[in-house]
Amino acid sequence: HAFGPEVSQAHVYSKAVTPIVEAVIRGYNGAVIAYGQTGAGKTHTMVGTRTRDGQGMAPRAVADIFASLEGKASWAVAVSALEIYNERVRDLLSPSGASVEIHEVCVDDQRQTFRCPDATMWPARSPEEALDALADVVSRRETACTEMN
Repeated sequence: HAFGPEVSQAHVYSKAVTPIVEAVIRGYNGAVIAYGQTGAGKTHTMVGTRTRDGQGMAPRAVADIFASLEGKASWAVAVSALEIYNERVRDLLSPSGASVEIHEVCVDDQRQTFRCPDATMWPARSPEEALDALADVVSRRETACTEMN
């Protein structure tokens, strides 16, 4: 999906992220990827602001996932965050920002997925713990300009 600057966070979430969150709730892995040049608004889209209308994709997804778990006897949530920067995949939850490898995996003849077995998996027992992981991620990402700018 690609959206213009006039589109609300709620619209982006409902069109692009809700189907992924629904799959995660059913037990599948999910990934939301923001791509663009430095200063294009990737962090704003993914994290947003503290207001309900301004919340980004990650806080909305966290809220929906944990709301779906209320009343369930057994569940586990783990958060991981990867950054692809200058052809290098970095684990943003690793204190060292270690490089990790992504492996493509065939599910069947028509579907493929990916695995990143060395990525840090941050257990989250509450929305607050998941959002704490997000705060760590934002502070560790690369923000330098690229030649495209």
